[in-house]
Amino acid sequence: MGNLSDRLKKIELDDKPLFESYLTRFPPTVSDLVFSNLFMWRHYYRAERIEIAGTLCILCRPRGIRPFAFPPVGPCESERMEEILSTIRQIQHERGITQGVMFRRVPEKVMECFKHIVPEEDLTIQYDRNGSDYVYLREDLVQLKGKRYDGKRNHLNRFNVLYESEFVPFDSASIQNGIQDECMEILEQWARDHQEERDGIFYCENLANKEMVENIPNLGIKGALVRVGGRAEAFTTGEMLGKDTAVIHIEKANPRVRGLYTYINRMFAEQGFPEATYINREEDMGAEGLRKAKTSYCPVHMVDKYDVIIR
Repeated sequence: MGNLSDRLKKIELDDKPLFESYLTRFPPTVSDLVFSNLFMWRHYYRAERIEIAGTLCILCRPRGIRPFAFPPVGPCESERMEEILSTIRQIQHERGITQGVMFRRVPEKVMECFKHIVPEEDLTIQYDRNGSDYVYLREDLVQLKGKRYDGKRNHLNRFNVLYESEFVPFDSASIQNGIQDECMEILEQWARDHQEERDGIFYCENLANKEMVENIPNLGIKGALVRVGGRAEAFTTGEMLGKDTAVIHIEKANPRVRGLYTYINRMFAEQGFPEATYINREEDMGAEGLRKAKTSYCPVHMVDKYDVIIR
C-alpha cells in the first residue's frame, strides 16, 4: 500500500469538471473555493487536491508559510470530518510536517463541525478579518441610491462628463479580436505602478491575474473591458458563486482616470450578473486602501472566515 501523499494531485485546468461536480452540489460561501480562484493562485499556494470521504480537499504548502488546507468541499458531517482530519495528519506525517493541522478560510458552518469533533483543549480558532469577504446587494451597486452613495454618484457623473468610454463584455468576438492582450497591457501597467512591491503579495497577485486572463475561454468566467478615448484602461472578471451570488475576481483600472473604478464596478454589476441578488467582492488582504474602498460601497454583510488549528 502506497503513501497517502501519493494520491495528491497538482491542480490543473483539466480538473475543472471534477471541481464543478463538487461545487455544484455543495456551493461554497467563501470565494476562495471557486475553481478559477484556486487555479489562478495554484503556483503561489503550491496547491494539491485529494478526495477524502466523499469530499474534495485542497492542501497547500506556500513557500515560507505554514502548510494548511482549505475547508473541504462536500458534506459537513462528524464522521467525514474525522476521516479528513486523520488523512491529512497522516499526509503531514509522511512529509515530515510536525505541526498540527491548520485549515484556513474556514466559514462558520465548517468551524462548528470542527468544534464537535475536536476537544476544546486541542482546538485553536482565530478570526481572519483580512481574509473575510465583502458582500453587497447587487441593486445597491447598480443604482447607487441614497446619501451614502453621494460620492460614488459624483465620481460616476464626472467620469461620464469628462470621458468617451466603451464597455466591452468578454465574448467570442472580443476574445478573437484580442481583448485578452488589452487586459494584459493593463496588468503590466498595474505592475509598473506597484514596482516597489514586487517582492510582496502584489507581485504574486499579478502573476495570478495573468493566469486567469490567459485562460479566460477555458475557465468560462465573465468579464469586461473599458476603453477610454479608444485606449484600454480597465477590466474586470467574475462568475456566479452559487445560485444568487456573483463573485468578482479581478478589477483593475487606471487610477489617473477619475471615476473609472466606480464606472466599471457599476456596469459589470448591472450587465454581467442580472441574475444575482448579491455581489461578493472578496477580501481586502489587510491592505488599508482596499479596506477603505470596499467599506465605502456599504456591504450588507461579511462572509467571516477563520483559521482553525488542531493540535
